[in-house]
Amino acid sequence: MTIRQMHYSSVEHGPGGGSGFQFTSIDPDVDAGTRGHIEQLLRYEPPDGLATVPTATELAAFPISFSHTRLPTGAAVLCRTRYVGQDYSGRQGNFHAHALYAHDGRFGRAPWESAWSPLWRDELPTGGAATTLDELPAGTAPSPARLAEFAARHKDRLAPFLADVFRLFGDGDARQIIVCEGDPKDILYWIALATASLEPAQAQRLTFTSYTRRPYLAVQQIVGIAPGSDFAYSDTEVNHQYRVHGSAARHTSPPSTDARSRQFAQLWATGETTAVAELAAGHPDAPGGPESADQAGRWAAIDLSKGRIDDVDHAVRWLRGHIGDGEPSFWAGVAATLVAHEDKLSEETLGIVVETLGPELPAAERDELGVTAIVRMSQHGDFGSPDEIDRAIRDPAALERLNRAMHSTMERRIGELTHGRRRGEPGAAARTLRMGDRFGVDYGNAFVKLADLLASDLLTEDLDTLDFLKGTRHVKLRDFVLDELDQREAGHRPEVRELLARGEFAEFVRDRAGARHRLWMTARGQLARARGVTGDRALFGEVWRRDFPDEQRVELVRHAVRIMCDGEQLTLDGAMGLLTEVPTADLRAAGLAAELQEPVRQDSEPGPNTFLFANELERRKIGELTPETQLVCLLGTLRDGGPRNLVVKETVELIRRISTRPVLASTARKAVIDYLLARRSPPAFTNELELSALAHSGDDELVGLYRKGVSDSDWRRGTTLTPQTAARWFVALRKADTHASPASSWHAVRSRIEKDALVKIAQDGRQADMVELGAHEVARLSGDALAREWRTLFEKRGILNKFRSGRGSQPDPVPPSPGHASDAGPTHPRPHWRGPQPPRGDS
Repeated sequence: MTIRQMHYSSVEHGPGGGSGFQFTSIDPDVDAGTRGHIEQLLRYEPPDGLATVPTATELAAFPISFSHTRLPTGAAVLCRTRYVGQDYSGRQGNFHAHALYAHDGRFGRAPWESAWSPLWRDELPTGGAATTLDELPAGTAPSPARLAEFAARHKDRLAPFLADVFRLFGDGDARQIIVCEGDPKDILYWIALATASLEPAQAQRLTFTSYTRRPYLAVQQIVGIAPGSDFAYSDTEVNHQYRVHGSAARHTSPPSTDARSRQFAQLWATGETTAVAELAAGHPDAPGGPESADQAGRWAAIDLSKGRIDDVDHAVRWLRGHIGDGEPSFWAGVAATLVAHEDKLSEETLGIVVETLGPELPAAERDELGVTAIVRMSQHGDFGSPDEIDRAIRDPAALERLNRAMHSTMERRIGELTHGRRRGEPGAAARTLRMGDRFGVDYGNAFVKLADLLASDLLTEDLDTLDFLKGTRHVKLRDFVLDELDQREAGHRPEVRELLARGEFAEFVRDRAGARHRLWMTARGQLARARGVTGDRALFGEVWRRDFPDEQRVELVRHAVRIMCDGEQLTLDGAMGLLTEVPTADLRAAGLAAELQEPVRQDSEPGPNTFLFANELERRKIGELTPETQLVCLLGTLRDGGPRNLVVKETVELIRRISTRPVLASTARKAVIDYLLARRSPPAFTNELELSALAHSGDDELVGLYRKGVSDSDWRRGTTLTPQTAARWFVALRKADTHASPASSWHAVRSRIEKDALVKIAQDGRQADMVELGAHEVARLSGDALAREWRTLFEKRGILNKFRSGRGSQPDPVPPSPGHASDAGPTHPRPHWRGPQPPRGDS
C-alpha cells in the first residue's frame, strides 16, 4: 500500500517558478491527469459572518474541511483544508490543503478516523517533494462511547439519517445527504456514526466532506455545510432533491426510516456499541453483497441468520431471490432462527420457506419447518400438492409424524366442506381432497356433496380441481363429478369447453360416451374446431350424431346449438345446417323456432340465401314464424315472381308489425311495387283487388312508390301499354278507391295517374270500341270534373256520338262516387254495370 502526499496553497515562488495557487510539493509519481482531478477538489471559501481580515486568534474559528473523495479511476483522495488568511502579497483568501492520494483506493483504516491523525500539517513544508507513506498514522479518534453520547443527544434524528445513509448503497435513486451544524466537528461525528453503522466494505467507500461553502458543486455522498453556506433550503431541495439533516439546518427533510435504521439508532442511543459493531460487521457468507438492490432486505436476512426476526417476512422474501447464493454457514443460521421462532411465522412465510428455501436449508430444520407449515395451513385448507410435500419433507420420521398429525385434521376438514362450512375460495375443495389422498383419508358417504363442490369449482375454471380429478385415486369421485357436469349441461360453458378443447378428460368422456352425451358432444365440437373445421354447417355435421336415444334427442339438439353458437347468435349457415342435419320432428320438439329465426331477424337487407332459408322454415312448419320471417318469405316469392294473392294487404299488415325494422320495411315496399308493375299479361296494375288494398292501406310511402313506379315504367312511353289496357286500368283505379278518405295521399296519386291514362287512351282513335268502352265507363262511374273533361274530349273526336248512335240511347247522368267531390246533379243510387266486365288483373 502506497500513500502519496501533496500540498496546495498560494505562494510567491512555487516549484515551477511561478506564483499563485499551486502544488507546493507533490509526489513526482502522480501524473498530470490525476493532478488536474485532485486540484478541482482543493478549493476553500469561508462562510458568511466571519472576519474578513482575521487575526491569528480569529483564524481558529474558521471551519476546517476534511473530505474523502473517490476519483473515476477508483483511486481515493483524503484532504484536510485550513483557511490561513493572507497570502504572500498580503491579500486575504489564502488556504492550505494537505492531501493524500491512494492509487488503489485504500488507506488502511476508515477514512473518517484519519481526521484525527497527527500526520496533517498546518504549515507548508519547506521542501519541494513530498514523502511517500506506507501507512496512515493512527490518531485519537472519538471512542465508541463518545459517539454513543453524541447519538443519544441526537436520537430523534438519528434513525432517519442512518436510513438515508443505508439507501446510498442499496438504491440507485438515493439522494445526496446535506448536514448543517455550527461546529464542523459535529459533522464529523455524524459521518463517524454513518461509517460505524455500515459494512466494512461500504465504510471504505463512503465519500464525504465536513465543510463546503458551495454544496451544489460537491460530489461527495455526505456534504457538511455551515449556517453561512450557500444553500437555499427551498421546498423542492429539502423534500425532493436532497436529504437535509443537522441541528443548525433551517429546514430538514421529512423523516423516513426502516427496521434496520431504527435498530441501529436504538443500539447507539442506549450505548450498545458492541452490538452495533457486530451488527455492522454483517455476515461474511451472506449473499447479495454491499451492492444489493434491496439492501434493507439483505440486512433483514443477515439479522435472521444471527437470531433476530424483527423483519422476518422481508428477509424471507429477499432470500427467495437469492437461492444458490451464500455459504452453508449462513443458511444454517437462517434455518436455526426459523425453527426457534416457527410459532411466530405467518402461513405465507412458512410456505415460502418450505417451497422455495427448502433446498438451501439443512435437512433436519427443513423437515421440521415443513411439518409445521403443513399442519398450520391445514387449519385453513390451504395446501400444496402432495408432490410438493414429498419434496419438502424427506425424512421418514418427519413424514410419520406428519401423517399422525394430519389424518384427523383432514377428516375434519372434509366434513366441514360437505356441510358447507369453511368453503373458502375456489379450489379449496380440490386442495383439501388432494391432501386427503396424500394421507389416505376415506371420503365415506360424502361423494355426492363433494362431487357437487368440485363441479362448481370446475365451472369457475379452477385448474386445481382439474389437476386433482386427473390424478385422484378415487375413480368413483371423478366419475361422480363428470356425471354432475353432464347433468348440468356444463358443456356450453366456455371454461369447460376450454378444458375439453385441450383434451382434458377426453379418455373419460370417450369411454362413457353412451352416458355423458353432452360432454361427449362438447368434446367432439371443440376437437373439430381444433382440427380447423370451418363453417357452422360443417361443424354441426361434426357435432351431431343421429344414433342418440330418442328420449335424449331433444335436449341434445339444444345442447348442440349452444356448442355451435359458442355464446353468440346462431348464424344463417348454422341454422341451415340444423335444417339439413337434424330431423324436423327433433327441431319442433326442441322448440328452436325462435333460435332458428334469429339470423333472419339480424339480416337488415335479406338476400337470396335468407329468402331460401325463410321459405324452408315456412315449409317445414318448425314453429310460429315471426313477422320478420313471414315478410322475408313473402319477399322471396315476390323476387322469384311466384303467384301470390293480395300481396299489398299481406305486406302492409306485416310492415305494421315490424315497426322497429325500417330498413326491412322499406325493402318490402319496394319489392311489392316491383311485383305489381312487373311486365306480365295482364299487367298487375289492372288488378282491382290489389289497387283497392293499396288505396286503403294508409301507407303513404307505399302509395308514393307506386306512383313513382308507374311514372318510370315503359308503358308511359308507349312501348307496352295500349289504349285499351289504359282504359281497363283506369276503370280499376276508379273502383279501387271506393270509400277511401279524400284526405289520403291516394287521391293525389290516382289523379296524376288518371291524367296520364287519359292521354294514352286519347292517342289512338282507331281502337274505337275499346275507347268508347273506356269513355262509357268514365261516364258511368264518375261525375266529377275529370269525367267531364273526358266526355268533352271524346265528343270532339266524335267517339261518344258514335257510341250513342250505335246503342240508340244516351247514358243517364251518373252521380259522384261516395267520398268524391262533385258538381253534377242530385245524388241517387248508382246503377249496376250492364256492359261487359273489364279483366280483373291476374288474381
